[in-house]
Amino acid sequence: MNNGMSQIILIVAMIVLMYFIVFLPQKRREKQHKAMVTSLKIGDKVITIGGINGTVSSIAEGICVIETSLENTKIQIETWAIKEVIVTELDKDQDKNKTDKAKDEKKIDVAKMGKEA
Repeated sequence: MNNGMSQIILIVAMIVLMYFIVFLPQKRREKQHKAMVTSLKIGDKVITIGGINGTVSSIAEGICVIETSLENTKIQIETWAIKEVIVTELDKDQDKNKTDKAKDEKKIDVAKMGKEA
């Protein structure tokens, strides 16, 4: 009887371990991918799961059209087939400039509040 109970506990422990090793990280990846796909906008550079590089030219429900070359070749793909969005150094600099401007505006607002009070 005791031997049977220890086997059941071992099986349950293996299932729990399997959940934490396999299923939990997969759910995290799915959430990150879904967030990436929902934040897609026209002009983003993307790589598909097939290795095709392109620029997003239009987005509809579940479907994305990307331009892949200088000849403006357009390919219609499903949004789930987008592997990653390429962030260039120029994009990073623009995002940094936007955050710097927002910080400067907040500083100015705080300075005006201090003078008015």
